[in-house]
Amino acid sequence: MKRTLKLLWLASALALPALRAQVTGLASADGVVLHAATSEPLAQVQVGFLLLAERVPGRPAPRAIGAITDSSGRFRIEGLPPGEYRINLRKDGFGVPRSSISGLRLKIGSTSATNLRFLMQPLGVLFGRVLDDFGDPVSGAVLQTFRRVTSRGAATDIISGYGATTDDLGHFRLSGVEPGRYLVYAFHASSREVLYPTPGGPLTAYTATFAPSTLDPLQAETFEARPAEETGPIVVTLQRVPVFAIRGQALDSSGGPLTSFGVALRSVRNIAFFTQPAYSRTNSDGTFELLGVPAGDWVISVNQMRREGGAPSNISARVTVSQSDLENVVLRATTPVSVSGSATLEGGKPEWRQVAVVIRPADGSVFSNAGVGQVRSDGTFEIAASGSGSARVEVIGRPAPGTYVASITAGSVDLTARNFNIEQGLSAPLQVTFRTGAASIQGQTESHRPAAVLLWPADPEAREAQPQARAESDTSGVFSFQDLAPGSYILYAVPPDDSLAFGRAQLPVPADLDRRGTRIRLEPGSTAQVSISIQEGS
Repeated sequence: MKRTLKLLWLASALALPALRAQVTGLASADGVVLHAATSEPLAQVQVGFLLLAERVPGRPAPRAIGAITDSSGRFRIEGLPPGEYRINLRKDGFGVPRSSISGLRLKIGSTSATNLRFLMQPLGVLFGRVLDDFGDPVSGAVLQTFRRVTSRGAATDIISGYGATTDDLGHFRLSGVEPGRYLVYAFHASSREVLYPTPGGPLTAYTATFAPSTLDPLQAETFEARPAEETGPIVVTLQRVPVFAIRGQALDSSGGPLTSFGVALRSVRNIAFFTQPAYSRTNSDGTFELLGVPAGDWVISVNQMRREGGAPSNISARVTVSQSDLENVVLRATTPVSVSGSATLEGGKPEWRQVAVVIRPADGSVFSNAGVGQVRSDGTFEIAASGSGSARVEVIGRPAPGTYVASITAGSVDLTARNFNIEQGLSAPLQVTFRTGAASIQGQTESHRPAAVLLWPADPEAREAQPQARAESDTSGVFSFQDLAPGSYILYAVPPDDSLAFGRAQLPVPADLDRRGTRIRLEPGSTAQVSISIQEGS
C-alpha cells in the first residue's frame, strides 16, 4: 500500500508542472547551449527570456525570466506567459554567432517549447598602442573597430563595432570581439578642439587614423580576431595634417536662410560614424563655418533643429577641400519627391511586412534623405526622398522563401537595372514584381582559403545600376548566395583584406572581370555549384 501511494505521489508530482500550465496559462521552455565550433555543452550560461510586450502606462516594464545552464549545458524555465520573447545568452568570453542571432526570438503559446538549441562561440581580443607623430604614447585616445557586413548577400556600409580608450601609456585592449577581420582606427582626445599652427604654414590637427598610419580605409591593414585568442600588438600612429575651413550659407527650399540648424561633416566613403577634426559654428542668418577640415572629399549635412510649419529641411551636399579654405558654399533644401507604388508576387502567398522599397543615391550622388517605403499588407507603399542627381530603386527583404525581384518598372520604364533622376521624379507609380523560383549559388575557393566573394550581373549596363552582392566565405573558403534572380552573373573572389572588399572605389574594369572572373548562368530554382580562384592583386 505504501509503495502504491508513493508511486501515485511521484506521478502527481511529475504531472504538476503541466497541470499548473493548463490552469494558469503559463508555459515552460527547456533546451541546451552548445559551443558553436565543437558542439560541446556550455555550462554556466545565463539564459534570459524577455517578453516583448508593449509598455502599458502605469505598469512596470516586463522583466526577463532566466536560468543558468548546468554542467550538461541544459536549462529549463517555468512560468512563461504566452507571447513573443527575445532570448539573451550571456557567458564571459563568449558571444552568439551573427548567423544565429535571428534564432534568438521565439513565440511561445499555450504549450511549452522543448529541446531548444542555441550556439555560442568564444570571442577574441585586439590589443595595442596609440602613438602620436613624435612616437610618444597618446593617453585618452578613442579606439574604434570597423568591419564590412552584408544583408542577404548585399554589400552594406562599413560599420563601427567595438570601442575603447587608451590608458596613460597609450595602451588599449578591446575584449569580447566577435571573430572576424577588422579595421582599427583611433583619434586624438583633443582632435575636435585643438588646432596647431605651423610657422608660415596652415593650421594642423590630429585626424582619425587607421592602423598602421593612414587616413584611407582602403589602404588600411586589417586584423583578425580569433576565437579565445589575443591579436596584437596593433600600433596606430596618429597623423597630424593641414586643415582648412568651409564657410557658407544654408537655405530652405524657398531660398530663405535657415535660422536654427546644425552642420555635420563626414567622409564620402561608405563609413558610418566617421570622426574628423572639425567643429562647427552656425548663425541665425543661415551662415555657417566648419573649422579644422583636412583636404579631401566630404559630405556636408545640414539638419534644421526647429521649423514653424512644414517639414524640417535636411540638406546634404558633396564638397572638395584642396589646400585652402573653401568659401561661399550654398546649401539649399530641395522639395521631397513623393513616389507611390505596389508590389505583387506571382505564384505564391506574400508576407509583405518583410519587404521594403528603398530609393538610394547612385553614381556618387548625395541625398538629403534616402526614401524607405515599408510595403503594406495590401502590397502598396509610399516613399518620400529628397536630393539631387541619380537614384536607384532597391528592394530589401523577400515576401516568401525562394522568391526574387523579377522587375521594377514605372509605366513603360524598366528600372530593374537603370537609374533615374531624383529631381525629375517618376512619371508613373512604381511596380515591383516578385516571382517564385529564386536561384542560389553554393561555392568554395579552389585553395580552400577564406575570401570575400563579389557578385555582379554579367550585363555591364545592369552592373552600373545594381549594387554588387558580397558574401564572406568561412575559414575553408565555403560561401553561398541566396534569393538570386535567374540570369548571368560574374563571380570574383579577393582576399578578405583586399581593398576591393571594402567598397566600389577600385572595381575591376569590365575586361578584367571577363578575363579573371567566373561567369555563371542561373536557371529558375537552380542551385549552382562553383569553385573559384582567389584573385591576388592586379
